[in-house]
Amino acid sequence: MELDRALDAYLRHVTIERGLSEHTVAAYRRDLGGYLEWLDAQGSRTPRR
Repeated sequence: MELDRALDAYLRHVTIERGLSEHTVAAYRRDLGGYLEWLDAQGSRTPRR
């Protein structure tokens, strides 16, 4: 899914480019993953422009 790929790319960015800690990245993964689950439950998994 498009948003899943975007989330993975963002997490790679904050890990590699920004050098955020493992714990911070794990928290982002958990929180943003929950948000994607909520979007899925709402029937909205594609970003709108």
